Amino acid sequence: MNALIEQDAAASLRRIVAPRLAIRALFKARCNAAYNLNLTDGLSPVELQAYWGWLAVGAQEVSTS
Repeated sequence: MNALIEQDAAASLRRIVAPRLAIRALFKARCNAAYNLNLTDGLSPVELQAYWGWLAVGAQEVSTS
């Protein structure tokens, strides 16, 4: 799990820098990618805001590979 968080720039040197809601949204997007779904499928409106907000501040988009 730590590797996934660090890959999404949600953590720096093992220190979590993203809000928990953003981490939860990023994790759900990873699960969606594993099932070949749209990354934002099933995210609530507040999770969508956290997901896109985190990506907007400079984090890399969640990879689907």
